Amino acid sequence: MKYLFLLLGLATFVFAEGPIERFYKEKFQGLEDNKALAIAIDSENGKWTIGWSYNAASKASAKKTALKHCEKSAKKNKIFKQCTIYAVNNRKYNQ
Repeated sequence: MKYLFLLLGLATFVFAEGPIERFYKEKFQGLEDNKALAIAIDSENGKWTIGWSYNAASKASAKKTALKHCEKSAKKNKIFKQCTIYAVNNRKYNQ
């Protein structure tokens, strides 16, 4: 039951009007293409971080840079969860 609660909480945090979804809608969508948004969420501790890139040479380059920034921020903030791609251009993943 704990895992179901964490899963439901994570879905709400990311895909409902949580801080990551607000960032996606209010900031990320308006950025120039060849952009990527990466996230890491430690739902047990309520910590999260993001990394993003835009106006990159390619989508692949944007994803690589977004993951790099996310991983750097995760390390700085002691978030020990893997960064994953949340969106590339305006297409969301993991939904």
